[in-house]
This record gives sequence, C-alpha cells and structure tokens, in this order.
Amino acid sequence: MGISTKLILALALPVLGASTADAKFCANQSFDPSGFSFKGTRHSAFRGPRQQKIEEINSILEGRKNSRKADANKYKPATSISNVDHFADLDGPNDETWFYSANYTFKDEFVNEYFTDHIMLEYKFTIYNTNMDIVGTISDKVRYEDDEVRIAGNGSAGCQLTPVITKHFFNTDDKYEVLVGLSVNTKTPGLNHYRNLVYSLGGEKETLPVLDPESGKTVNKEFDKPINVIQSSIGDVLDASRNGVEEYYMTVYDESLPEDYEVPDGATVEEAGKLFWDALTKAKISIKMLGKADKDGNLKEIHEFSFPLLCTPGNQETSPFMMSFRKGNDVYFITQRYKEIFWNPYYSPEEDMTMRESNALVVNLYKIVDGGAQLVKTSEIPFVKDSDADVLASFHSVGDLRYREDVNFGGFDFNKDNGMPAY
Repeated sequence: MGISTKLILALALPVLGASTADAKFCANQSFDPSGFSFKGTRHSAFRGPRQQKIEEINSILEGRKNSRKADANKYKPATSISNVDHFADLDGPNDETWFYSANYTFKDEFVNEYFTDHIMLEYKFTIYNTNMDIVGTISDKVRYEDDEVRIAGNGSAGCQLTPVITKHFFNTDDKYEVLVGLSVNTKTPGLNHYRNLVYSLGGEKETLPVLDPESGKTVNKEFDKPINVIQSSIGDVLDASRNGVEEYYMTVYDESLPEDYEVPDGATVEEAGKLFWDALTKAKISIKMLGKADKDGNLKEIHEFSFPLLCTPGNQETSPFMMSFRKGNDVYFITQRYKEIFWNPYYSPEEDMTMRESNALVVNLYKIVDGGAQLVKTSEIPFVKDSDADVLASFHSVGDLRYREDVNFGGFDFNKDNGMPAY
C-alpha cells in the first residue's frame, strides 16, 4: 500500500543562500506504517510482489502447487460480479475464505486546470461467504476529522476491509464483525491518519447528512453505526480458535513522533543537522496486543511495548516486528528489534546512510498465560557488517522468508531437548 508515511519530519534547515525561515526538508526514511498491515493467520493482505513470489516458490517446494501452468480450459468461473470498485478475499470463520466487494462515492473538487481532486464521501462493502452467497453489507459516510482532506489513494488503497471476520471479539452478540481500515490524508503534507472502524453486520443504523454529488445538495441517508473505533493501524491478527470456540488476538501499532523542531536563527548547517538526527532518533513505534473485549466493549490489553523507529528489524520497511502463532493449545508471540540503531548518524536527508559496524537482533518469545504475556526466551543474535563484501548494508530479521513458518519449534537437533524455537 504505497501510502505516504507519517515519518516526515518537517524541520527548518539553513541552506547556503537561503534563510532559516524558508528552508524545509523531509527525512529520507521510507518507513510506511501501512506496509505492515495486515498479517493474519492465513491471509497477508497488501503483500508486495516479492512476498507473492516467495509464497509461490514455497508452494512449489512443498508440492502444493504444480510448477507447470495449469490448462486454463479446465477452469471456468463459478460466478461473476460487475460494477464494483474493488474485490478481495477475507479470512472467514472455520478456516473458510470469504470475499467482499466495495463501491465508493466521490465528489470531484476542481483544484486547477491540471488537476481535479476526488474526495470520497461514502463507502459500501458487500460480504460474501465461500459459496459467494451474500452475508451482509456495510455502508457509511466517510467521517472526516477537522484536519483531514481525503482518503489516501482515492479509493481502495486507503479504504478497504481489514481481511478478518470475527463474531464475539468486540461484543457479545451473535452478529459478524468487520473492520473498515482507513488511511486519510491530512492538511499537513506527508501526514496521514490511520484508523479502523468496527461494524456489526445487520447492526444498529443511524441517519446522517451527506452530500449528493449528482445534485450537489445535502441529503439524509441511513448508514451503519460503528460499534468501535480503533485509532491505530492493525498489524498482526491471530485466529487461535479451536473446537468451535472463537479466540482472536489483534495487534495494533502507532508512530510516536517528536515535537516539531524550530531551528534558531543563525544556526549553522551542522547545528541544524544535529537537530535533524535527534528528531529522527526520538521517533518511536508503539505496539499493543489486544484480546477479546469485556462486557462493556473495552478490548483487553495483553502486552504493550515500544522502541525507536530506527531499530525496526530487517529492511525497516516491511519486516515484521511482531508475530503471533499457536503451538498446540498454547498461544505465543515474538517481538524483534535491533539492539542498537541500525544506521550510523547522518545529518541530512541527502546524506548517504551507512550501516553500524556491530549490532544484534533481539528476539523475545512470549507465551500468553491467564490473559497476560509471560516472557519465555530472549535470543540475542549478533551480527556485523561484512567489510569484505561490496555491500552497503546487511539486514536481519525473522519472518521475511516464510513469515510465521520462520519460527520453528523443535525442528532442529539443537532445539529438540528444550522445545524452544529456532529462527
């Protein structure tokens, strides 16, 4: 999901020939929060071409997919859907694959002779079960906040279902629960808001005013009323249900950014560069693992942690910093981060970044016990930059190859004795 990151630090930088009041620059970090969403038990939506290729190769290696292309004539469509703006699959109940279609309503806003902005006003999602029977629909107006201007990407890139179906996670009734994930551009360039609105299929309705783009008039329409709003991005979701009893765990995350910095008049380039680096190192990512809501609809907080954004593992763009999984009747999750900031200090977004010579990947394994997180094992995997090879950096992480399957319980001789996982 190529949505602009919130990590764009607008800092004043003195440039030769320019005043400190006029000069602005942005951090050249490519971290995009939406790139981590959504990783479920069976479904990894928004995955990029590299991950799709890895999954295809793994299918061939495991014999789940023939390496030769199947004869297209053997397959005929079972159904077809037309006049939709987006179509995708969901992790349905009982290990089923469900589907949904989306339709969006826009208004065109003239900006200038070269550009017309498309502002999303409404969205409607239709949910289908594995047999393509309609289970229900969700429709709502886009509830913009005061400083928000449009849905990012002008369509499905910024408004789609988080691909998981629950029934008893957010409340106690028997209605299916779906989440609409929104990425919203704000009036501050480069700053997006991320949130998930929770709805019950066939749940409570409300009447709200909304613009009719055809007539240009405001009309009253009936919409579905959210039963909860998660003001965060949803990353990892574990469906740990068994024996017909639903059990889900959801992990949300946010960026914690430093206050804007004002470079004092007369500051040198070196002084401004230090402010840039200080701001960058203070940026953090905060992760919270949530469990089933109580009778009042409050989600249970199981575990919370945070670390500097420059310590995120792997390529610091898409590598998972948290993964959950079930082993037998037990639920585990791991967190991972670099022990130290991955890069050496750099004092300008135009400066080449260099890898720290010595570092370590720290992996923590937790077990969920009595609704809380119990630390089971900490693995500190040291690594150094390969000075002999002609490489700028060497990334390290768990989960970049086969995601959850990168964690192997007792699959290697040196781990069979204690049953601890290898990475």
